[in-house]
Amino acid sequence: MTGVELSKDFVEIEKKNAKEEGVIVEFKQGNASDLPLSDSKFDFIVCSAAFKNFSKPLKALEEMYRVLKPGGIALIFDMNRENTNEDIEQEM
Repeated sequence: MTGVELSKDFVEIEKKNAKEEGVIVEFKQGNASDLPLSDSKFDFIVCSAAFKNFSKPLKALEEMYRVLKPGGIALIFDMNRENTNEDIEQEM
């Protein structure tokens, strides 16, 4: 498992938390629009509560696709329950 975080401070916090819980996770500092990861490396990607903040959302999607193995799945969840279908269409 690998986690990517924009903030260097958050990477350090996440490393500490994982160690305390005995969880093996590799954390990297990086930007979603330029992931510091190899091509076709992952079976599954989860992007939680961050997508709406990406300055280059299309580039982030391209990067997710690049690092996914063929047939891999990306799960992005970040919408507010109050958004209408029209709101979502406008953002996309």
